[in-house]
Amino acid sequence: MREKLRKRTGLLAVTGVIMLVCAFFITGTVMSQTRDRVKVDEKYYVLLEEEYLKQVREILKQEGYSNCGLTLTYTKEVGGERRYHLRIHNQRFDRLNDIEKKAILNRVGKVDFGVEGCSLYQEYN
Repeated sequence: MREKLRKRTGLLAVTGVIMLVCAFFITGTVMSQTRDRVKVDEKYYVLLEEEYLKQVREILKQEGYSNCGLTLTYTKEVGGERRYHLRIHNQRFDRLNDIEKKAILNRVGKVDFGVEGCSLYQEYN
């Protein structure tokens, strides 16, 4: 009787260890796939951001502000949406009156970012 109990205990211990090892590898695989997906998403957004800034720079260049500094930052909401903040740095641009600034910002605001669910706020500094 004791020998059967020892065999069962040994079998249960081995089964438990195998289950833990399987759980470890399954979790590692899932986490690795999640990290890979996040990297792909980040690369996608980086390309969109670069294209967006390129288009904004072109508009500012056409308006005579080819040496403007641009800062594009974002915050990521819990649901995954991104909120972008575009800041334009240029002393000459800062000296424009509000009507002239709004005209340029309206033109910049028509540039499509290319992702639904993203909001964009523009500011000059």
